[in-house]
Amino acid sequence: MKYVILIITGLLISSCVQKQESKMITQKITKPIVLEAESIFGKVEDEVDDKVGMNFNDLQNKVFKIGSENYYTGECAFYFECDCCSGELIFNQDSTFYYIDKCGSDESVRKGNFNFENNVFVLEYGAESVAKRYNWEREVDTTAVEYFITDTILKSVTIEYTASLCDSKIMLEDKKHGQYAIEQSSDCNKALKYLEEEKYIDRIKNLEQ
Repeated sequence: MKYVILIITGLLISSCVQKQESKMITQKITKPIVLEAESIFGKVEDEVDDKVGMNFNDLQNKVFKIGSENYYTGECAFYFECDCCSGELIFNQDSTFYYIDKCGSDESVRKGNFNFENNVFVLEYGAESVAKRYNWEREVDTTAVEYFITDTILKSVTIEYTASLCDSKIMLEDKKHGQYAIEQSSDCNKALKYLEEEKYIDRIKNLEQ
């Protein structure tokens, strides 16, 4: 009889221990999964907030390098393999901007207006364009004029850029034409001063009248 009681007592203790261990295992498995899920959803929400949190003021007084997707490195930067692959966007304090299309020693400048709607920056390029072309005759005749300046009326163009953050820099993407524009550390005032000294701004104003 004594042995029967000992056996029954042992079975009861073993059963309690197994239930307790099973409960502990369940808790260890369940708890981290819940916390991880909460962490993941929280991270996604933060990224979305960063993206949609931009506004019109985020472009003011800034310079952007612009190029096609062929020269985008995928790491918030460009790698240009030619002299005629890049350009610059200079955003003013108001709703206007200047676009500089560079090709070696040649360049052309256009003025436009921009606005912001639903996390999309809409750039309206004006028809007035001023181009500066190098005079290659100067290579053999140093008395020849160095550059030819021409004023042209082109077709107005409207381009929509989706805005996002890339390594704390603003990146604009034109998916329709495969173009990117990435924020630079360049001085906006210095860039505008260059346009003034080269008479681009005055010539564009004359074309607008």
